[in-house]
Amino acid sequence: MSPIDIDPGQQQEITLWSWRPGSGRPPPLRLIGGLLLVVGSVFLLVMGNYAYQQHRLSSEGKLTDGIVVKKVLNQASDNGTSKTSYAVDYTFTTAAGRKITGEETVDPDVWDQLKEGGPVQIDYAASKPEINQIGPARGNSWVVFLVLGVGSGIWLLGAIVLVKGVRARSSAPAGIASPTAPAEARAQAERSVRAPSSTFASTGMVWQRSHSKKILIPTPVFGGILLLIGAIFLLVGMFNLRHERAFRAAARTATGIVLTKSSKVENDYQNNTQRTRYYIGYRFTTEDGTPVKGSEEVNWYSWTSIHERDPVQITYLPQHPSRNRLAQDGPGFSLWFTVLGGLVCGAGVIVLGNAAVGRGRPTLHR
Repeated sequence: MSPIDIDPGQQQEITLWSWRPGSGRPPPLRLIGGLLLVVGSVFLLVMGNYAYQQHRLSSEGKLTDGIVVKKVLNQASDNGTSKTSYAVDYTFTTAAGRKITGEETVDPDVWDQLKEGGPVQIDYAASKPEINQIGPARGNSWVVFLVLGVGSGIWLLGAIVLVKGVRARSSAPAGIASPTAPAEARAQAERSVRAPSSTFASTGMVWQRSHSKKILIPTPVFGGILLLIGAIFLLVGMFNLRHERAFRAAARTATGIVLTKSSKVENDYQNNTQRTRYYIGYRFTTEDGTPVKGSEEVNWYSWTSIHERDPVQITYLPQHPSRNRLAQDGPGFSLWFTVLGGLVCGAGVIVLGNAAVGRGRPTLHR
């Protein structure tokens, strides 16, 4: 190689993850495979059980009138239940004279329509009345089969990755002598591993030591990804800012009712911290009598001060009632999305520009 040569690799690739045998950081294939298996299994168990019950109800279901025994509102709290649920306890008698009791979590609208001691329609499987639900069964939709297919794909991918991780763990790295080998042979093997055997790839793009493994991504691709993500954030922010102007010009106010409260804990593994998000679900009626549901993220103080079934003020657009929010909310969400999108777009442009300049930059090698 001449003293002055072009090394595009310095400008065209970014190392996302690197591992060297013996460094104490083995490839996390087993961990990734295990997580994929768990996620796929949850999908299959939950949706498989639901699909089975819907199939039994649709194939041999019988409708009968039951009685509502009790209505239960399980309120969300900051140190207990993380989500509001509406439950109904009921009882019914099968065609064979067998008395069955059941419990089901229902939509708040259904919960409001039912009265304790009043009638409720029950659909049950004739051969197994323990499988029952409030209202007639609708059968399995394409969404159920889609989720089952996704769950099967995730489970299969997890199994493949886990097997590869186990095999990679069990196979010893080349050039490492076993502990039972003679001392001289083992020392020679260790010297060969420690020896600087860097090679320059035939493409002239990557310098890499022997036995080291890296996951690289071309810099132009990385810059393009940043630009795409930033553009999405920017468009979403600008779209919401546009609707913010419409809210200020034509919004109407209505009194709604709080239906649900929920909280979600998010883990920040990089900083080893946790953050809790709080949400409120509500229902209101527009000026023309149309019922509309909505939800909103709120801060901890609002979440704890508002309770289920409390009245709440809602603002909405008369032409598009689905565009609604709590009356005290402002445009912070849209503004932050716009700013973040602009920053990420700028970072993508800088990365792409540096990659383009680096293609023709001479690099001194010694």
